[in-house]
Amino acid sequence: MLMRVPDSRSQVGAVSSPDRQCVVRRNFTGELLIKAGNPSDPEFEAANVELEKIQEQKRRRTPQERHSLRQRAMYVDPLETGGWNRPIDLTKDASRDELIYAMNDYSLMRHNLDSAEKYNSVRECLTDWPGRPELPELRWPKVLDRNRLDARP
Repeated sequence: MLMRVPDSRSQVGAVSSPDRQCVVRRNFTGELLIKAGNPSDPEFEAANVELEKIQEQKRRRTPQERHSLRQRAMYVDPLETGGWNRPIDLTKDASRDELIYAMNDYSLMRHNLDSAEKYNSVRECLTDWPGRPELPELRWPKVLDRNRLDARP
């Protein structure tokens, strides 16, 4: 993974991974990420606390945002600003990204259910549940290129 810190507020830093590039902007959250990634920074602890608050806000918003996205992806509706919401306007990249985010969240929860001690009581309840359905397997979208979305077999 490669990280380049921007030289000015108008520049951006890139965090590269094999198939995708994320942008860390020099805004409030970007500054926090830079400080939280450097334990020698005097604001390291405060940045981590602030990032945890932001993360908790995002955790609370995510279910509603995903529901709204599913609605926009399935239904043609009038927009408050005029015109129409058309599912075809949702790009393949945005769809792929949302699927990957959702799978990452599900993967983390599955991992926690399987191994984290704080979920022992939940794991025991699931194990003791007679006739319990199996949890779905992890299946990430396989991206052959940026214009194509396929499911892994």
